[in-house]
Amino acid sequence: MNKDMRLLLVAMLVVAVISVAAFTLLSNYSNNNSDEGGDVPPEDVPVWPITALDLAGHKVSINDTIKRVAVTDLSTLEVFATAYGEGWEDMICAMPEDYSSKDPSLGSHISKTWPKLSSLPTIPDLETAFASNPNSVAKAIADAKPDLVILPKAVTDRFPDSLDGFYSALDQAGVPYFHMMFYALGLSNSVSGDNIGQLCKLLQKDVRGDEIVFFYDFAHLVVKNRLAAKADIIRFYVEVPSSPSEYGNVTASGFPEIDFLGYNIQNDYGGGDDHEFSLEKMVECDADWILLYGVPCYDGKQLLGYCVDEDDEALAACMAQYLAREGWSDLDAVKSKHVCFCYGEHRHGIGGIYDLYKLANLIDETIVTDDELASVIVHLDKYLPWGFEGTFTYVMERF
Repeated sequence: MNKDMRLLLVAMLVVAVISVAAFTLLSNYSNNNSDEGGDVPPEDVPVWPITALDLAGHKVSINDTIKRVAVTDLSTLEVFATAYGEGWEDMICAMPEDYSSKDPSLGSHISKTWPKLSSLPTIPDLETAFASNPNSVAKAIADAKPDLVILPKAVTDRFPDSLDGFYSALDQAGVPYFHMMFYALGLSNSVSGDNIGQLCKLLQKDVRGDEIVFFYDFAHLVVKNRLAAKADIIRFYVEVPSSPSEYGNVTASGFPEIDFLGYNIQNDYGGGDDHEFSLEKMVECDADWILLYGVPCYDGKQLLGYCVDEDDEALAACMAQYLAREGWSDLDAVKSKHVCFCYGEHRHGIGGIYDLYKLANLIDETIVTDDELASVIVHLDKYLPWGFEGTFTYVMERF
């Protein structure tokens, strides 16, 4: 055996040992903590103010225990409930008005499981209101009298020149605000601490925050170490479809698991979003995998999402509509049955680690094994407020 081969084997052994150690530590850490994590121990009297720094660079100071929280979209609801744990629903004082329409299956589950949330004051749809009347959002928040409002940075960033009056109104009403964003920053080394860790600090849920951050960061480390030993670059085509018959948004933005595991072909066409993709580009880009992200429906039925029962027949019929696009049957990815529906909404919170693990498991089980994927699902089922049950992916090769 030559020197280079010995060095390669040593490197692979180190990666394997680190990965196994990470999962062992993760399991031991979780088993040694309560099911709900915890808050500041009773003997630790908080020193006011409690201050945290959010991802917008905004310093948030709290002078008393938070008892009322306003959430402004489904992502902020999920992140808050994940951070707080048991009893989160009793803290909510205002809900996003569109929570049941953005994701009907999840919205229906929330309404049925926590019916009192449906009767709370509502916050207008941020995208619409920020574009026309940002102060209407500030007024709705202030009227709910929260101790804290959580804002999605992925949305506020789209209105860089329009929200000065909005923030001033919150300041005048004495409402502290915290920005969160997993969306574009997911799977970075610090995203869990910058979101969950800082929010848990404000909520005096430090122990729970440490546990969740530990889980997320170690799960991230396992895949990162294994990818370091891989030489092949996997090429991904990523589309957010508008309909089966025509191309939707082919994008290189907002899907960090793709950049983590391989190469997004849209980067060959300037990055960002492309709403005018074509068969010529599909042939030219030579993608290894075709990923269709969203909440597909067939015959009026939602096929992917939380609390969605798997319907293989409907999923296959829906997939067939996309595969009927002109020229797709001749694509190598289609011939290899490397076409996948992905739910895509996990990246708004810690569930994004599932997107990474599931996709890694699909493309190469030496990166993520079936048992490791199952372990991540168990932890997500523990931390997420509505459990990790549903249908989240569908792959051609099942049939």
